[in-house]
Amino acid sequence: MDSITQTLLGVTIAEAGFRKKLGWKALAAGAALGIAPDLDVFARAFGPLASMKYHRAETHSFVVLAFILAVVLLLVLRFAKEKEKRLPWVHLAAWVLLTHPVLDWCNTYGTLILAPLSRHRFSLDLIAIIDPFYSAPLAIAVFIALFRIIPADVRKGVAIGALVLSTAYLGWAVRQNLKARGIAEKSAADSGIEVSSLFVTPCFFTIYCWRAVVTDPDGNHHVGLVSTWNPGNVELTRLESSRDPLVKEALKTEAGRTFKWFAQDLVRYDVEEFQGGSVVVISDVRFGWISEPLKPVFGMQVFFDEDGNHTGFERTHPRMSVSFEREWDVLWSTVAGNN
Repeated sequence: MDSITQTLLGVTIAEAGFRKKLGWKALAAGAALGIAPDLDVFARAFGPLASMKYHRAETHSFVVLAFILAVVLLLVLRFAKEKEKRLPWVHLAAWVLLTHPVLDWCNTYGTLILAPLSRHRFSLDLIAIIDPFYSAPLAIAVFIALFRIIPADVRKGVAIGALVLSTAYLGWAVRQNLKARGIAEKSAADSGIEVSSLFVTPCFFTIYCWRAVVTDPDGNHHVGLVSTWNPGNVELTRLESSRDPLVKEALKTEAGRTFKWFAQDLVRYDVEEFQGGSVVVISDVRFGWISEPLKPVFGMQVFFDEDGNHTGFERTHPRMSVSFEREWDVLWSTVAGNN
């Protein structure tokens, strides 16, 4: 989830259960602990592969965070003078730190919740990284928490209510995910597409518009947008991967292997020639623009010279290369079932 929402969640948890015992410092701690795991974004300073390998990795692992909580416990026992506040501080740290990877787990990006024991990227594909309908109750609770003139019981009640609403939203997202899968499966069957695997992920801002990726037994992907608000038949467009021998060579490189792992094996390959060599374009089919669902958001280019020797790579970053206004129009048109 985006770092702002993670910070809001940390502050809301602090207000709901710990401000009465620990005072306003609980809110500051909730904010700091809420965003702390996302400090791994600075891994990008060590190169494009490092950002893929280490973002949402060890700092988001239950294994590592359990160790950090043990350290927090020791520090609290050593430095907290008021004994009655020691357990609440540890309790607050546990709730805020552990809910961070749980919330990220609900996205599609992939979170290494068992690192370093496992490098598997876990994802539940329930809500988008940015979803204002999830974040809004938390933002309201934090806003109210800033005003001391509001009675403490009211602030606490609003915070508890916000946590209940946001958690219920995740539960409703499970229902929408299953519904989207059912619609996509039916549309694939109606189109005569044999389903080897099916992947669905919510589009930005809503759990009523989903990107469906159907993979056939030949490894080709079929992509379409699904509305769970006003369901209809989904138009699935085939994405055929190149079978060029250079694809295998690209996957032997660290860049190719890393990107395929990052995309959880949901990739498409294209080979393009240019003066002096060729480039293997690897696209992450999990993500695509709403108005142009065949246009990838994440990609990797692996370069070869005329003799087939690997010469370098370049990661294509998620830049907004389409019209935001167009994205917005197509999103809500799809939700309404007009596409």
